[in-house]
Amino acid sequence: MFVTAFLSAQGGVGRTSISANLAAILASRGRTVVVIEWDPANRLAFHLGSSQPPERGWIQSAVESGPWHEAALENSDGVLFLPFGAPAEQPRRALEQMLAAEPSWLARRLETLDLASDAHVMLDVSRGPSVYVDQALVAADLAIGVLRPFPTFALDVAVLDTAAQRIRELYYLLNQVDTTRRLTRDILLILRSQLEERLLRFAIHRDESVPEALAANASVATYAPASQAGHDLQGLASWLIGHAAERTMGAAA
Repeated sequence: MFVTAFLSAQGGVGRTSISANLAAILASRGRTVVVIEWDPANRLAFHLGSSQPPERGWIQSAVESGPWHEAALENSDGVLFLPFGAPAEQPRRALEQMLAAEPSWLARRLETLDLASDAHVMLDVSRGPSVYVDQALVAADLAIGVLRPFPTFALDVAVLDTAAQRIRELYYLLNQVDTTRRLTRDILLILRSQLEERLLRFAIHRDESVPEALAANASVATYAPASQAGHDLQGLASWLIGHAAERTMGAAA
């Protein structure tokens, strides 16, 4: 299996939306996909077709020392996912203390998953820095930092670069790009100059089909397959499949 962590330095950049929609595309291509909500916000289920956030998630299983796969759900696109759940404050704090004390807790849990070598595990990670980010970077093969073309982009990159020093590969993905705006064009030029090959060429354009698909409890690929965002996400999916295959073959050599 190949583990990808989706990171963000602030909320509202579209990290969960990208994780969910990318997972739907991978599933449509016949890939086994598991998305783990590594964020107490408990919003992932909304982006995978649920109308209500699940009360029970993997955190309850973890606190009770039970098998976390019992919390797994599957949506109509064939995406398996583990929601965080909605625990009381005390269990959540207890979990975070445990995660801080055991940096490899998530990595060890992932090793127990009986998945094929070409399966994809995607971590929708709470904005960082946090104990969730630390755990994800120990467990992941690849990290993708999601950015929006805000004037604070340099700070966001600095935060994620600092947090991700322990992982071999950190790429950046620019979301909600509107090239009719001068500020967006300027930020894109700066990011290309500073990040070079670490800035993925598959920017996700600003597209009304994304919120419309969410409102319809559908993925972008299902709701508006010919949309600009749908096209961008397909390109990102192709890149991820190819990159994961290269990394897996390299590790086996």
